[in-house]
Amino acid sequence: MNKYSDFEVQKVREADIRLFVRGANEGKAKTEMDCPFCGAKKKFTVLHKGKYNYARCWVCNEGFSGPLEAYAYLQGLDIKRDYVKCIEGVAAMAGIPITPEEIVRKEKVKEAK
Repeated sequence: MNKYSDFEVQKVREADIRLFVRGANEGKAKTEMDCPFCGAKKKFTVLHKGKYNYARCWVCNEGFSGPLEAYAYLQGLDIKRDYVKCIEGVAAMAGIPITPEEIVRKEKVKEAK
């Protein structure tokens, strides 16, 4: 199992959530769409602007606090059990290069020699 540094995990957490919510408009900071959970018309907000990066329904309060949660939901994964798989999946879909700490350590040892 790969372990990633806090810095690399933070890069992945900041990935654009619009990439992981089907139907979200990547050209707009805010998209209002029908809720995939309760079906409420135009009440599901997907927002990626500044420090905001979430998707939420204002009727049923279901949604995603970030891209990792959205990815887990779409892939049918358990965010706690499959955390590393979610990190790797989001990074791959968002084009974010990440390197496991074990490989980083090995490279540093090679450079030190």
